[in-house]
Amino acid sequence: MPAFGGSTGEATLIDLYYWPTPNGWKATIMLEECGLKYRLIPVDIGRGDQFKPEFLRISPNNQMPAIVDHHPLGGGEPLAIFESSAILEYLADKTGKFLPLDVAARYKALQWVHWQAANLGPMMANTNHFKNDARNIVDDPKMLAYGEKRFVGEVDRLSGVMDAQLSANEYLAGAEYSIADISSWPWAMLIGRMLGEEMWENCPHLKRWVDQLRARPAVDRGFRAHREWGQRELTEAEEKAHRELLLNQDSGKMQAVRKAAAQTVAKRQADTRRKVELADTEARLNAFEVFLEVKRRMDQGTPCSAVRLGDGEGIVLGYPEFTNRRDVDEYLLRWIRTKDVAEADVRQLVDALRAAVKDADIVGLPRPKQMVYRSYQAVSQAIEAFNLRSASTLVTHAALHRLLQYALLYRPLLQGARFLGLISCRDIAEDLQALFGIRATRWYGVRGEDVTHFTDFDIDQPGPIETMHYPDGYRQLYEELTVPFPGALFLVGAGAFGKIYCHWIKQRGGVAIDIGSLFDSWAGVGRIGRGLGVHAFSLAVYGEMPSIRRDEAIQRYNDLLQRLGLDDISPAPTDAAYIKELPESW
Repeated sequence: MPAFGGSTGEATLIDLYYWPTPNGWKATIMLEECGLKYRLIPVDIGRGDQFKPEFLRISPNNQMPAIVDHHPLGGGEPLAIFESSAILEYLADKTGKFLPLDVAARYKALQWVHWQAANLGPMMANTNHFKNDARNIVDDPKMLAYGEKRFVGEVDRLSGVMDAQLSANEYLAGAEYSIADISSWPWAMLIGRMLGEEMWENCPHLKRWVDQLRARPAVDRGFRAHREWGQRELTEAEEKAHRELLLNQDSGKMQAVRKAAAQTVAKRQADTRRKVELADTEARLNAFEVFLEVKRRMDQGTPCSAVRLGDGEGIVLGYPEFTNRRDVDEYLLRWIRTKDVAEADVRQLVDALRAAVKDADIVGLPRPKQMVYRSYQAVSQAIEAFNLRSASTLVTHAALHRLLQYALLYRPLLQGARFLGLISCRDIAEDLQALFGIRATRWYGVRGEDVTHFTDFDIDQPGPIETMHYPDGYRQLYEELTVPFPGALFLVGAGAFGKIYCHWIKQRGGVAIDIGSLFDSWAGVGRIGRGLGVHAFSLAVYGEMPSIRRDEAIQRYNDLLQRLGLDDISPAPTDAAYIKELPESW
C-alpha cells in the first residue's frame, strides 16, 4: 500500500480508505495539511470494494473515505472513523490545527462543515447523477429533465451562498483557513464543470477562493493523490455489476455484516483485556532496587539518568501523533507562561524529550490505574511507537521520587557527598548541604510550573525565577551545565524539560535523578502529600529520624503504600537477595 504524508516516526499512524473523489480528497488534503503520516488503501467504488464485509466493518454506510487511527487521540485500541466531516473534525482535534480553540470561532467553522455535508456535497452528487449516471439507468426523459433542473438550480443557489460569504471574508468561516474550507473546496472547484465555466462570472469571490486554495501545496498533494486510480474506464460487465451493487443493498445483507463486525469487536476487547493484564504484572523496580543501582553508578563513576514519565511528559512525548497542539499549548502555558512558541521549537522539544527517554537507564512509568487518562496513555503509546525503551532499560514507577522519600533513601545518596548539583526553581542547596554534610553544591535556577490551577497547593507560585525558560533559558542552561567529575550526582526538577536535563547530565558523565515536585516539598511549600501532609515529604523528617534500620525502612515504605491505597505498586519484600546489599542502617 502506498504511504504518504509527513513522517514523524517509523510507525504508520493512520490508514485512509480512499478513492480519488471529492469526499476522498477532503481526507487526503487534511492529512497533508496536518503533516500526518498515512497509508492509502484503495476502495475501488467502480468495482464495489465499498460493499465488501471487511470495509463495511469500518464504514457501515458503505461509503469512503474512512480512517483507522492506530494511535488514536483518546488512547486505546485503533479507532475507525467514517464520514468525511467527522474525519476532518477528528484530525483537527488530534493535531490542534484548522479548527479554532475559541468556542464562537470553532462553531463558525463547524456550521460551514455541516452546511457542506447537508447541502453542497449532496446537491453536487445528485446533479452529477442526473446529468451523467441516471441516463444509463432511467429511460423516461421527463424524470431526467426534472432531476437535472432541480439539482442544477440548487447548486447554482448554493454557489451564490458561498460567493456572498466570501465577498466579506477571505475564507468561509472568517479570516482563518479551516476545515470549513477543506470540506467544501473539493466540491466547489467542480461547480464550473457541472454548471458551465461561465458561472464563475457571477461568482467572482468564489472563484478567487477556489484558485487561492488550489495554490496551497498541501491541497495540491491531496488532490493529486493517486488520481490515476479513478481514471480507469469500466468495462461493460463492470458497469453492469456496479449498477447492480448500487441498487441491490438490502437490510439482510447489512445485518450479516453487523454480525461479523460484532464478532471482530468482541475479539479486540478480549485482546485489550490481555494487554492490561500484562501491564499490571510487568516487573518494576522498587525504591530500594533503584537506590542500589544509582549508588552503584555513583561509586563506579558511571553515567546514569533516572527519569519519571507522567501526564505532562505524555502530552509532549505524544505530540502530534497522540496529543494535539492544544494540549501542548496548555502545558507550555503552565511552564513558560506563554503558548506563543514556534512549531519548530515545539518539535525540537518533542525530539529532545524522546531522545532523553530513549537514553535513560531507569524510567518511571505511570501506574496501571492511571492509564485510563489519555495523557498517561500517550506515554506508553509514544514509547511503543518510537522504540524509546531498550532491553536494558530498568523500569520503575513514576512516583519514584516519592518512593525514595518514603524510605528516607536520599540520605545514603547524599550523606557526605563530594558534590551535589541541583536544577530547580528552588534554591535549597544550603539546606541540603547543611543537613547531609555535602562538600560542594551548585544550583542552576530554572523557571517553575505555574501551580495556580492546582487546588492542593498552599502558595501562588512555586519559585522566584521569572526569566524565559524555553527556548532561551533552556539553551543557556545547555551551555552552562557542568559536571565536575564522573558520577557526580544531580537532582533535577522542571517537568518535561527536566528529563532532557537529566539526559545532558548523563552525556557529560554525571548521575541524574528526576525528583520533580519533591523540590517543593523539601522547601516546605509543596502539594499536600496525598493525605499524609506536606511534612511527610519535607526535609524535616530526616532530622526527626537521624537513623533508620534497614527493616524499619522497608516496613515504613510498605506501610505508606498501604495508607495511600497504592495497591498497584508492589510492596518491597523482606527476604529478597538484594536486601543484603543495603546498608544495615542509614
